[in-house]
Amino acid sequence: MNTYREHPSLSQSFLKSLEGHPKYASTGKKSKAFDIGNLVDTLLTDNDNFYNIYAVYEGNVPTEKMKLLADRFVEIALFTKSNGEAYYPDNIVLQARADVQYDSRLSAATILKKFAEDASDYTDFCIANYDKQVVSAQDNILARQLANSCKQDFPDWFIPTDYVEIMFQQELYFEYDLNGVPIECKALPDIIRVDHINKTIEIADVKTYADDFVDNYWKYRYYYQAEYYLYAVVQFLNDVNIPKDYTIKDFYFITIDKSGFKGNLLYKHNSNYRTTLWSGGRIYDNKGRYIKLKGLKQLIKEYYYHSSTGNWEYPYEYLTKNYILL
Repeated sequence: MNTYREHPSLSQSFLKSLEGHPKYASTGKKSKAFDIGNLVDTLLTDNDNFYNIYAVYEGNVPTEKMKLLADRFVEIALFTKSNGEAYYPDNIVLQARADVQYDSRLSAATILKKFAEDASDYTDFCIANYDKQVVSAQDNILARQLANSCKQDFPDWFIPTDYVEIMFQQELYFEYDLNGVPIECKALPDIIRVDHINKTIEIADVKTYADDFVDNYWKYRYYYQAEYYLYAVVQFLNDVNIPKDYTIKDFYFITIDKSGFKGNLLYKHNSNYRTTLWSGGRIYDNKGRYIKLKGLKQLIKEYYYHSSTGNWEYPYEYLTKNYILL
């Protein structure tokens, strides 16, 4: 998985961010905030590697501001150790306290005492497991409950049979032909389901959400992900031993409601959007509003332009036309 993340090829997530602004797309920064959806994804599609990725802390995780202080302490401590510098925990606590502006009314002695009581066990665990993401026992339990409920609701997507092959987290690498220029691309669909009786192939991505999945579909441009992955799988099938008479049917989103209010639902990507999603245009969202889309072809073209020129400061249209059409 790390090989995939570090591979320089173009991904659908990068293209989605590029439609926002190239300056922020080019940073490639990922949020460090914990997302229980990633935990659920791992349990469902890469369970064998769970403990290679995560370390479960069984103690009490510091709350709110103390956790900010503790996390900053871990960052400084790891940096200090990696540089071979002298390691003085009390000094690091006070530096972390200044960085996160933790309660300036308290004396240094009080801060050190509170830290030792409320956070030292947690920070020791984080430092010992520096190469993993630390999760609380409570989040681990919740994630397992959500993953198990998903498997129970959608067994056909997670349990292979003699006639149904299921590929989890299949790394796909392919080239997109941009007017004779090969663009190296990659994709990582959660699930590829091959039905050898009906000779069909279906693709799914797991989404854990808290509010409204349909709103998220439009807000986070999941429609691009669906089309990009469908294209990627077509290219992938050209390189593996799956007969040519197999049909790629549909792309689905397996959704998991963290609140439990709406339950787990299966959403099918609307293939009527395909032309617009590739060539650009306007479509209606779930609230009846027009959305102007550049389309994947244009986004790939813009990616090539920015990569070739090294200029990510301004949008492609502004750099090539000196204006942006409203």
